[in-house]
Amino acid sequence: MSPVEKLQQQLRGRPGIHLALGGGAARGLAHIGIIHAIQDAGIPIASVCGTSMGSLIGALYCLQPDAQLLREHFLEFVNGDVYNHARYAFIRAADKMNQQERKGNLRRLLRSGVLWGRSVAFGSMVPFDELAREIKELVPAKRFSDTSIPLFATAVDLNNRSEVVFHRGLIRSAVMASSAIPGVFPAIKDGDVTYVDGGWMNKVPVSPLLALGAKAVVGVDVSDDTPAENHAKSGLSVMMQAYVASHHRLQQIQLREAPLVWHPPVQKLHWAEFRQVNEAADIGYAFASEHMDQIRALIDSVENKPWLARQMDRLRSRKPIQTQPAPIEWRGIWEVEPLE
Repeated sequence: MSPVEKLQQQLRGRPGIHLALGGGAARGLAHIGIIHAIQDAGIPIASVCGTSMGSLIGALYCLQPDAQLLREHFLEFVNGDVYNHARYAFIRAADKMNQQERKGNLRRLLRSGVLWGRSVAFGSMVPFDELAREIKELVPAKRFSDTSIPLFATAVDLNNRSEVVFHRGLIRSAVMASSAIPGVFPAIKDGDVTYVDGGWMNKVPVSPLLALGAKAVVGVDVSDDTPAENHAKSGLSVMMQAYVASHHRLQQIQLREAPLVWHPPVQKLHWAEFRQVNEAADIGYAFASEHMDQIRALIDSVENKPWLARQMDRLRSRKPIQTQPAPIEWRGIWEVEPLE
């Protein structure tokens, strides 16, 4: 039995929904409220696949499935010494230089050149040791096999230019690789392979769950959807808009087969302000509570599908992973180091 077939077997028959938690920096804290509302509604979570911030939230929940404890854990972290000595203060200060603190986003900082200078000089805004210290403070030293709920985390393999899904090995390393936003966090090395943030190839990782035969899949998109400026004049601004346009189209294609995608209203949240735990979680909770009927309808449609249709779905799910539109590599990850 292949590794993919084993994963398919692991998910088959698990009740509830499969969550695909997208990246969005601090806006991803809304995932806590989304999970909390689903938990309060009594709906089981069958598995979680996360990228970037979604991988961090997903990892902590799958290790200890209690959304209230998850919120308290983040509150304790952002009020502690490790977070408050990090480089996020510089990023927030740079936003203020643009006089757009509440509306600031990563693309504006890149266009302004604030991040380009530091990233070119030092490789990233946040050094490897600092990122590792933060992840160590947040995530216990556990492996994927230690989770109570099946967990998957995505990243981008720069060597092979491929999407990678981690399902074994060290969770801390997987979260670091999945969250390595180019220019902000350092690229992560595991042996000869270099990884960066999974969201740069797949912002809301629905496709890995669909590839494993999951049916009741809910994607949660907390990314920045700020409209592009129509009066861009500089070459850098035009380059960034071109990137955003292509990335937006890629995301549309990737989510085309998603049974359900949620877009909680997180735009007012600052992407670099991780202290907004309660505000972000409350937004996620309220949105999920208002739309919980969509999840119930999705589960009902899957469970009440005619027998023949279910058998056809099962046969399709047994196809080799290479038949997927964008091949996915399923891997483990162990001790990592910075790209030098």
